[in-house]
Amino acid sequence: MSLTTRVLLGLGLGLVGGIAISLSSSDTVASIPPLIEPLGALWVNAIRMTIVPLIVSLLITAIAGDNQSGLVATLGGRTIGLFVLMVFVFTALTAPPLLQLLELDAATAASLRATTTAASGAVELPPFRDWLVGLVPSNPLRAAVDGAMLPLIVFTVLFALALARIADSHRQAVLGLSAKAPQRSIFPFFFVT
Repeated sequence: MSLTTRVLLGLGLGLVGGIAISLSSSDTVASIPPLIEPLGALWVNAIRMTIVPLIVSLLITAIAGDNQSGLVATLGGRTIGLFVLMVFVFTALTAPPLLQLLELDAATAASLRATTTAASGAVELPPFRDWLVGLVPSNPLRAAVDGAMLPLIVFTVLFALALARIADSHRQAVLGLSAKAPQRSIFPFFFVT
């Protein structure tokens, strides 16, 4: 049995088990989730623990490994263009027809508006300038510890671009710290050759 099949089977069994436990009225069955929860928390923490070093090392080796900053600019431009295109296609072309299919009676719509208005009043978004300044972390280690992935990625990309500009011997010393990860493996869909 392949790893993918085992993972999908485990997810399916977990879903079915969770539904069965939530529908059960037995106190014995209801006591199972608190016993299993620490294992799930350990698993999620182990995954989170490996994500930060993996992303940082892959970005550094992909950007600074070949010393082709033009490739990075091309990939970045394609990524941003694809993101804007997908957002436009979804919001302008796909969402309105799908929302027209949704039929709500007047009472449900009024209730939804009331709860949305009440909930939106409690959340205050930071100004755009604060968000923009927050993209460049003053302390990248703190960003990694806090799990602030976007500022960490911005720092890593800037660091790798700067690393691509130094002498090859010095760059290779830093790249040696990043595991021997295959270069460009994080960009499989952008036709990198």
